[in-house]
Amino acid sequence: MTMHNQENQDPSDFFQEFVGRLFDELGYQPEEQPGIGSRKSDYLARAPDGESFYIEATVLTPDQFSRPRPTEDDVCRKLDRICHVPHIYSFWATASGELYQNLARRKLDPIKSWMEGLSAEDVAPQSERFSFPSGTPPVDAEAPSKEWRVEIHATPRPLAKRGIPARLLTRFGRGGGVDSASPLVRAARAKARQHKDVSKPLLLAMNDLADFPSDRIDISMALFGWEQASETGISRITPPQGYERRRSIWGTQENSTISAILLFHGLLPHTIPYAEVCLYENPSARYRLCPSIRDRFPHAVVEEKEGIGFLRWPMEQLLSSVLGIPPTTRPYAVLEREMNRSVSRIFRRLSA
Repeated sequence: MTMHNQENQDPSDFFQEFVGRLFDELGYQPEEQPGIGSRKSDYLARAPDGESFYIEATVLTPDQFSRPRPTEDDVCRKLDRICHVPHIYSFWATASGELYQNLARRKLDPIKSWMEGLSAEDVAPQSERFSFPSGTPPVDAEAPSKEWRVEIHATPRPLAKRGIPARLLTRFGRGGGVDSASPLVRAARAKARQHKDVSKPLLLAMNDLADFPSDRIDISMALFGWEQASETGISRITPPQGYERRRSIWGTQENSTISAILLFHGLLPHTIPYAEVCLYENPSARYRLCPSIRDRFPHAVVEEKEGIGFLRWPMEQLLSSVLGIPPTTRPYAVLEREMNRSVSRIFRRLSA
């Protein structure tokens, strides 16, 4: 089966088809829509050693903030094109008010100057506020605003990711706390309920397309209900005495039918060359996945020392390593054509 119109595909359809193509490329012979009791799974994969397991593919697009705002998306795209930064920081931003106009690039110079001026030697979290006239509101605007105010936060990236180009801003949030763990928990629990009668290992492939995707803190919290010191690459997942776990996927040995979660971050047709993926195994799984899966994907490891559990991440989580292709950083406008060619080559390979 050949994949067509990848850019226009629904993200769920694209991801389900991509997962099937990926496991076929890796030699697991995925069978589509196998039955599990009275229900169906997305795939039944057969490993080269004869072991088989089910695969469920699901996309996370939680409504963390609000409706899309094209003018704000335009600001994100323009910042990507005009800012020249060493990619030592990750950026996230919140906004208040509305922006009714597309801002000219020169209007974004204050943000550009701040981003480019962040210290590459004295690296520390920083933030800055900016404001712009809202522009002319539409005639049907309720309580139109006169000013669009944003606050941009810069957070030091993990050492292994510094210097690797990535999109500067995905979207402007709308204040308040960001809960990126709960969507993971809800999606996994729903799949566990759906396939409670499974009689083989079940791999849950998840594609996190949230405005603010989950990071290590969120993943530790979602999987085990506790997180501590994840920025070092190792997170304590056993709460100290007197502390309770948050609602999670595996923290109290629940949802044992999910053998492992294969978590992709921001996987879309044009991000394949630089997307990330990591395998998380359930230490209390009813059915264990075949060992060859660990050899195919970057995977986090659960360790125990003196009765305390820890989650250790791999140094590198690039999907390009799994596909056996050179890693590609996110190109900007001058490299857009080459990016499209690279994506086309990858899909031709997966569809062959």
